[in-house]
Amino acid sequence: MITKEQLKPGNTYWNAKRSFPLRYTKETFEHEDGLKLIDLSGVKDELLHIASYEDLYTELPINFNTENVQAVLRDDKLQTRMPLKQQPKIIHTRVIDGDTRFWDDFDGKLGNEIKTPYQSDYLWVREAFAKPNKYNSTIERYYYKADNLPTEFMEARLMKWKPSIHMPREASRIQLKVTGHRVERLHNITEADAMAEGIKMISGSTPVACEYYDYEENWYSPGEPIFSFFTLWQSIYAKTYPWESNPWVSITEFEMVK
Repeated sequence: MITKEQLKPGNTYWNAKRSFPLRYTKETFEHEDGLKLIDLSGVKDELLHIASYEDLYTELPINFNTENVQAVLRDDKLQTRMPLKQQPKIIHTRVIDGDTRFWDDFDGKLGNEIKTPYQSDYLWVREAFAKPNKYNSTIERYYYKADNLPTEFMEARLMKWKPSIHMPREASRIQLKVTGHRVERLHNITEADAMAEGIKMISGSTPVACEYYDYEENWYSPGEPIFSFFTLWQSIYAKTYPWESNPWVSITEFEMVK
């Protein structure tokens, strides 16, 4: 849900009751029953629809690799961490109107407010996908690499995987509801957080018997969730934000919409 103050001309919003995009422009105006916004759903372009503030929400894309998509589909991935591009010495926290907000401090003085990524009500997931040959209209419109389709299946339909960055909104099958944001040091991660990052594991008869995936050695071994996440982090950020530097990270928490 958004407020009147959050509306910005040119931005796209979604109608929770009808699930199609609307755009708020300077030409639109308030109506006694709500707001009039331009419908961007395709064939109805340029038509005006009335929507109340309570029915509108914001949505942003998020790119996930195949392993992350599979973890989301298993309901294992509920968080994602990203290093802050600028690394302050200290971060100050304040609670304003019930929301926790963060400010950087590079030289002993309160600096700028930190804008954590994915500041939106919902996220739609971009993942590696394929679209069937246009001459074959008897099969589904999109396929997804995370579903582990066999090579023969792809070749028979003349399909090749496309990177997630090229996925259009209409092809996305996963929507996430953002439930929280925070900023903290990387080493502050807990075992519960590491599990919520969607690390791969093989369940055992007891927690001690579980095996966790080592993303650097590419195998499962007895250990702890945090060590597994450590190897995952190093496989991505070893050269830029290595684990030992204990960088500030932004955490986005979410749950899959079903």
